[in-house]
Amino acid sequence: MGAAFRVLRFEYERRGGNEPGPDGVLYARLGRDSDSLANYKLVYDAKQTNQPPVPADKINLPSLEDFRSKEGADFGFFVAIAYAGENDPNGKLNRLVTAATTDREDPQPVTLLKLDHLRRIVGLHYRYGVTLTRLRSLFTDAHTVIDAGVWVAGLERELSELEPMVPLGLLLTGLEESKTDEKARPNVHSVRVLSERLKAFEPERLIAALQAVETIVGKRWLEVEKSGNV
Repeated sequence: MGAAFRVLRFEYERRGGNEPGPDGVLYARLGRDSDSLANYKLVYDAKQTNQPPVPADKINLPSLEDFRSKEGADFGFFVAIAYAGENDPNGKLNRLVTAATTDREDPQPVTLLKLDHLRRIVGLHYRYGVTLTRLRSLFTDAHTVIDAGVWVAGLERELSELEPMVPLGLLLTGLEESKTDEKARPNVHSVRVLSERLKAFEPERLIAALQAVETIVGKRWLEVEKSGNV
């Protein structure tokens, strides 16, 4: 789980084990400094049972909310292979989540994710560069499994129809060529400005896609800073 979210450019802090609390804490650092209002933080609880799907009584919403509050996180979510009654809007779990997230006095920012949702998002990130800003809307807008499925399907449709895939080969070739300049570091922004094809992409998307590659190959081979320096 932690590796998957690191690919998406979250900072991951492992928790769980024998200690009570969430299984992990995730940080999305978007601003220039750690206090930026653009940043957000999540806690999650991964559910695994001998016989999926996970029943509704194994999803402890008050406990996750307590973890979220103590960590000072913006959102909380569960992740599992499957949930009992996940596709039934009137099922017990969906009714509980809907009630918690629409509470007028104290709405709980919780989302139910499936491993398949995460797998599809990571796949999209490799091909298109899914930004942390865009991922935030998953946790603000999607709460039930049905919501999350609709969100992921919408992202797949939007990216495949409207967004060209990030030309990583072209970007990496440009970075390699820029290494000949001994007075400057290879930088995504400087390579982008020299290519009309790369100019079609926001620098954040190019950096995000390149950082996904870094997560796989390791920093021994490639290290990408938020500034775009490589």
